[in-house]
Amino acid sequence: MLERFIQAREVARTLGIKTGTLAKWRQKGKGPKGWVRLGRTSVAYPVSEVERFLAELERRTPERVN
Repeated sequence: MLERFIQAREVARTLGIKTGTLAKWRQKGKGPKGWVRLGRTSVAYPVSEVERFLAELERRTPERVN
């Protein structure tokens, strides 16, 4: 089965961060793994890795109690 990819701008939107922050995370080895360069300025991430990263964030973030 082929892996689906989404572009970095959509990943940033999903995570609620700027694309520049996502780029810095790539340089530091943070954020979703498995990204690929599509062109000089275009990067995409595997959907499965973005979902895994979001699940990890949810596990780390304590629930807020009002």
